[in-house]
Amino acid sequence: MRNVCLKVAVLALALVGLAGGALRTEAQQTLATLTVIADTEAPRLVQAVINNIPPGGGTPYGTNTINVHFDELLNGTSARNINNYRVVLASNPSIEIPIRTVLYTSHQLGVLIQVDGTNTNWNPAGCYYLIVNNVADTRGNNIAPNSVIGMSVLLTTHLTQMGDLWDFYANPFFDPTWPAVYSQFYRTNFVIDPNYWDTIQGVFCCGNFPMQTVCGGLLLGPSIPCQDTLPGLFRQTFRLPAGFGRTVTFRLRYVVDDGMVLYLNGVEIHRFNMPPGPVTEFIRADWPVESPACRTNVTVTVTNLFPGTNWLAAAVHQAPDSENDMYFGLEMDAVTLQTCPAPTNQPPGPALVHNIMGSGSNRKLILSWPATDYGYTLQYNTNIVGTWSNWWFHTPWTQISNQANPYTNMISPTTGSRRYYRLSRETLN
Repeated sequence: MRNVCLKVAVLALALVGLAGGALRTEAQQTLATLTVIADTEAPRLVQAVINNIPPGGGTPYGTNTINVHFDELLNGTSARNINNYRVVLASNPSIEIPIRTVLYTSHQLGVLIQVDGTNTNWNPAGCYYLIVNNVADTRGNNIAPNSVIGMSVLLTTHLTQMGDLWDFYANPFFDPTWPAVYSQFYRTNFVIDPNYWDTIQGVFCCGNFPMQTVCGGLLLGPSIPCQDTLPGLFRQTFRLPAGFGRTVTFRLRYVVDDGMVLYLNGVEIHRFNMPPGPVTEFIRADWPVESPACRTNVTVTVTNLFPGTNWLAAAVHQAPDSENDMYFGLEMDAVTLQTCPAPTNQPPGPALVHNIMGSGSNRKLILSWPATDYGYTLQYNTNIVGTWSNWWFHTPWTQISNQANPYTNMISPTTGSRRYYRLSRETLN
């Protein structure tokens, strides 16, 4: 590890008192020390998801793909090397799934691995380990040898369906609370007044020429009254199964004419074809939707889920100069990860075996340890006992940048600093 100390001149203004209470300023300079520490930390595995959804939603990558995330940017050459990855069965790590391609894009901090989906041992819902070697970051630091992670699969829980019952604000013109209702209807404590709200089954439509089917053949529900330029307001509740936390990814599928703002438990979570900023009953959609399309695989991450009952609300807005028509249908799934437990390293730690090969200027030190001890980093030190005057002081341990197992290092024939080596891992499990 290399520390670089820089002396930085800092300009400060000092207020100096003068006779009569007046103030003047004087420029003062002080020196500050800036310590720059070289990057010796290797990249780490964060997540490996089978058939993952692209960032921002869309069609999943594929049932024979593994989306691998690291905690930092990678060296592209090492990241794309197919030999640096192994996919093995968790129940029998000696069985390996052939890898076909490896793609890397720096802006996603990860790689997309494509395995042989026709292999008899491949199951997109199965339990596998990913083992990674020789992948480096942009500073040349290799990942810890035999870094391993349990793969994850996406679990989908249906929360709402297109044909569910919703409460619909059907009579705004007779409601004495209008228009205040527009700033209240999405709140969790809002109370439905049955004199002005109806309970109707989706998919909702109004207009002279409604489509007959939407979103893959789903039938439209009963026609609802059109409200000219006023937004259509909808509410429903759903219950969250046990085991969910407050944070989860929703996958939305909807049809909307023209614009929509969607709320969960009183907080906006998504909008479609709507301008930014606060939403009132007078805000119009960005553009008219002439032929409503089914939008699928729209992902939204929420952090405000409640255990048990949750409140969902939607406001559907008309665009300027649009026809007096409306369509609204929504279904929502919760997408969570089920992760295969990674293998654990139990004490005692691995034994570090060393060998010397060659002679003279070709002498090499070779260090190795069992391949089944996952994720250990090799570190070195030149002073582990201190000096005679500072016996308590020793230099810090530094990670070897070109991590490998076995590790090979040339031995200088001349005298120089001794190197001590050790294996390190943050946790055994």
